[in-house]
Amino acid sequence: MPVEPARVCAEFFRELARQRIPFVLLHSYEHLPESFSSDVDFSVPTQDLPKLAGIQLALAEKFGWLLPYTIESRLFAFYSVLVDPADPRRFLQLDACGHYVERGCLLFTDTALLANRQQRGDLFIPAREVEFGYLLAKALIKKKSLPAELPRLRHLYNLEPAKCQAQFEALFGQKMNLAEWFQKPPVEWENLRPILVQRHRLGLGNKAREGMRALKRVARPKGLHLAFLGEDDGARSQLAARVSPLIRAPFFRRQWVYQPGPRANYLAKYFTRVLPAKIRNELVLFTGGCDDLPRAGWIARMLSRVLPRPDLTFILDNGPALGTALPARYVLVSTTQPQEEITLAIWRSVITFLQHRES
Repeated sequence: MPVEPARVCAEFFRELARQRIPFVLLHSYEHLPESFSSDVDFSVPTQDLPKLAGIQLALAEKFGWLLPYTIESRLFAFYSVLVDPADPRRFLQLDACGHYVERGCLLFTDTALLANRQQRGDLFIPAREVEFGYLLAKALIKKKSLPAELPRLRHLYNLEPAKCQAQFEALFGQKMNLAEWFQKPPVEWENLRPILVQRHRLGLGNKAREGMRALKRVARPKGLHLAFLGEDDGARSQLAARVSPLIRAPFFRRQWVYQPGPRANYLAKYFTRVLPAKIRNELVLFTGGCDDLPRAGWIARMLSRVLPRPDLTFILDNGPALGTALPARYVLVSTTQPQEEITLAIWRSVITFLQHRES
């Protein structure tokens, strides 16, 4: 019987409690764990962050799921995805942080985020003033839509005006009347961003840690580069359009679709577009690949030996995909199957690759 993401989510937080790891859901917790529309943001003590992967892996094995993707998304933060390998629609995205760092600023310590957390069933939610401060700081630092955030901020303020006022002053380091700010238009709130950035910049030690994290991302990019060969351009493009949303939704922030072009252009495009996209944790699809390109001339033959290959190349063929030996990272896909079966076959190949890369 299929296991729903809600059950996996609930069991994960129960396991944190069993292991005496304090946690707090940071926002959008009203319908958790029964339903959620995006990743689950939560905080634990920074020292406990390394324990999460082992807990998630054991949970995935228990339910027949996989843990094919974990990334140090920010300093003191890890983003993980658990998936049901039989159904691409069943997945759970867990976004954990210790201290809350965003865009070069240390906005909250783990102690501050966990302070005065409130129990709600098996879960813990933040104190109202903590949620207020977290949502406001996140909206400003990430340049989110303030008109969309202000109603929730106003609601939290109305519930705890004195504590939210104290949190507001702590964030910006000066006396400011929060009630008066709620009378101002959203565009005025933008003036708080420079104050927030100046007050919460990373110190030298954390800047060094952030530099090491960036180097790891360059050395081991977590994005994915796929190519589709064979059939005609239209068939490749249609297949990429069907498959890419299923792959992007759990793992990647953005996706790009390219035609590779001539070999020299392919090489330039790889280093100017593909590799930076992989470092930024994005999905890149080539409806064609370096294997499709003409090989005439000694320059082309030389380039064919050094061209960076996609992580996976799917070769579309209108015959049965049986007993065909292919090099590593090449997958033969029979287009005589129903479209749903083709899509699932590619999905499983991608999940298997990610799981192997993660391990």
